[in-house]
Amino acid sequence: MSADYEVQALGSTGPEMPPDGSLIECFRELARDRIRTAGELLLVSASKCFQACGGGTFVRPPEEGDRCLSPADLEQALAPLMEQHGWRGPVGRWLHSLLGIEKVAASDGLQAPFHELVAEECGLWIEPNNEDAARAWGGRPLGRGVRLVNRDAPLPALQEGLDSEGVVLVAAPSEHVGACLARHTAGCRVILSDGGATLAGRLLARQLAQAGCEVRFVYDSALPGLVHEADMVWIGTEAIGAEGFVAPVGTRTVLAEAVRQEVPLRLLATSDLVLPGADLELPRWGDEETWRLWEDPVNRALLESQPFERVPFPRQLMVACEQGLLRPSDYALAVLDTETPRRFSTSG
Repeated sequence: MSADYEVQALGSTGPEMPPDGSLIECFRELARDRIRTAGELLLVSASKCFQACGGGTFVRPPEEGDRCLSPADLEQALAPLMEQHGWRGPVGRWLHSLLGIEKVAASDGLQAPFHELVAEECGLWIEPNNEDAARAWGGRPLGRGVRLVNRDAPLPALQEGLDSEGVVLVAAPSEHVGACLARHTAGCRVILSDGGATLAGRLLARQLAQAGCEVRFVYDSALPGLVHEADMVWIGTEAIGAEGFVAPVGTRTVLAEAVRQEVPLRLLATSDLVLPGADLELPRWGDEETWRLWEDPVNRALLESQPFERVPFPRQLMVACEQGLLRPSDYALAVLDTETPRRFSTSG
């Protein structure tokens, strides 16, 4: 899969909808991406949308007969991304913000053309205003606040209870887990595995090894049996809901073993991972792309190819986020998202 997606004519007609449907084709191509992290996919998608809307700056009004971007056009263009990646917190929040622009514009009496408002919202995802650097976003389209949290920012709370020669077992890899391992675990040993169908753990192992970390790489199925060797279990995710989060299949088993052995659990969860409405969904492609499990299956074989599962919050779990180390219920209160229920549930 190409590392970059070049789409001809994207934005070449200024504020008008590209006549060849290139924005739709661009998002269809991005919807097939299984490699990029949620943050990476969002930034590429927002940049393409920003370009297609003319970057928010126009030297002339649309001429008579021009067909400008409408809310219906935008919804149609975003549909492939919503279908395949809307389950991921940052992507879902971005899509939710774009689809809510029309309603906000009407309620606030905004007179700017729709494509300019879309460009403005996309720009806030790509590069927030400096004066909003410390402001949490409330989830309202065109509102102030940082939308995408810096994954490289340190989380000092992760160092609590972890000595310089400790062992961290990664139950589920993520972009943020990788950044925090590099920052907070100097001298520690890291145990991790492939991380499911996306092989995110393999990429993380390579990055950590290149950074000089001591990495022990095992099969996914071996992780539960190694929990007793860990001083702490870290869990990454790209989607958090009211009652839990999404992680690779098998994560629940690892967490159950950690609870049984009283090994501390840390979920790395920034506020931009919380889904609008806090309703968890599993990726549609996981059930559709059965070839990832078995490319040439025998007849009568029932393929259960979904590589992700919903994981309820264990009571012993602590959430490491921008606000510190919190229990899931307190984490919900700290996330200033008007679309998210204030109470999160925990399971035994």
